Amino acid sequence: KMKTAVGGGPVLLQNGEIKITNEEELKFSGKNGLTDKHPRTAMGYTDDGRLIIMVIQGRSADAAGATLVQEAQLFKDLGCVEALNLDGGGSSCMLINGKQTIKVSDAAGERPVPAVFIVKVNFLYHFFSHCLIHFLNDVFFLIQQFILKRGNCSGNKQGVIDDLNFICVLRNGFAHQLFPNLFYTHSLYATFKAAF
Repeated sequence: KMKTAVGGGPVLLQNGEIKITNEEELKFSGKNGLTDKHPRTAMGYTDDGRLIIMVIQGRSADAAGATLVQEAQLFKDLGCVEALNLDGGGSSCMLINGKQTIKVSDAAGERPVPAVFIVKVNFLYHFFSHCLIHFLNDVFFLIQQFILKRGNCSGNKQGVIDDLNFICVLRNGFAHQLFPNLFYTHSLYATFKAAF
């Protein structure tokens, strides 16, 4: 049962393939509708249900923007199976904790708009998950220190690297199983490997 719907267009991806429905939807007219570069706002989702929200800076000296084809390709590269272009141009703006993530294209700054998309984090979930993740980091760090000391005594560097890699994969997998919505991929493996 559908609880939320978002309108926009054109469609960018369908079933993991680029399928821009600009002509079908009569969205952007003219021969350059697909190839004009502008600031963009769009959403997509991956096969495992992750929502991707993208805002692309444009019409400035720093960034020209993106075509619909480029925008679609970005979503495909991120692993999305479906993606939809939303309003762009001067309306393209994303704030995280009240701070702008891109420079808006309008000289006057943020444009008043009749609709916004808001993502809120459950504070208690966020707080306790961070505490547990830090605890996991400490436990796995101690395990990694033990492996390093044992490796220095035995002189088997490749064995130590293999063990460290296994521990980091185990730690990241464990954290992902507990908190699949958190993006924790930090690994000490590369740091330890570089120390040899």
